[in-house]
Amino acid sequence: MPTTFFPVTITKAAQQVVEQITFSIRSGAAPTGERLPQINELSKMMKVSKPVIGDALKILSDAGIVETIRGIGGGVVVVRDEIPVRLIAKSSYWERFNIIELLEARRPIEIRIAVLAARNASEEEFQDIERQIMLLDQYQKARPARRIHHDHLFHYAIGRAAHSRALAQFQHEIMEQLYARFKDYFDQSEDVDQVLALHEETFTALKGKDEKQILKAVDRHLRPLEDAVIQE
Repeated sequence: MPTTFFPVTITKAAQQVVEQITFSIRSGAAPTGERLPQINELSKMMKVSKPVIGDALKILSDAGIVETIRGIGGGVVVVRDEIPVRLIAKSSYWERFNIIELLEARRPIEIRIAVLAARNASEEEFQDIERQIMLLDQYQKARPARRIHHDHLFHYAIGRAAHSRALAQFQHEIMEQLYARFKDYFDQSEDVDQVLALHEETFTALKGKDEKQILKAVDRHLRPLEDAVIQE
């Protein structure tokens, strides 16, 4: 019988807090300029001690992601939404899968998210998805980290529009792993014009709500990275 066991590690609670906050930032739920909940609130929501929250915020502060503003109206504010690779993809759960396995898992998740988004998205959520295409177009010649951030925001917007927290979480974790492991492709080789065209095609399919067209669009959307991985 093939083994299904994998190494067990004890993840520090602070790292789990970091992962939750970076997810909120990368998904656009906590954009630059947004003030995070107070430490007491974060402690209650995540059911960890205030020192653990403090440790996590220090990690984020040292990375230049958040900043503590003193005085009335102050608090911990998000000042940067580009998360360094060293802060993502820390999960020992995902480390046991190779990149081919991650791509195979990504397909059904992205397809289901797209189908649900077409079915469940409000007009405001459709506008948000379209806005991410415009932002990627605006930043297509920016630094790779900024461009890739806006590329990912398109996927996160679809994930939110699907109204499935579980699928959105898996989408996020797999995207992190793929970016961390295949960073050179995203930074140097990805065809931005092609990405924009694929985003527009996917958005058009979502708005049309035709499942066959959605499946075709998502298939074409996923293929460039899959082909690049296979070639390498």
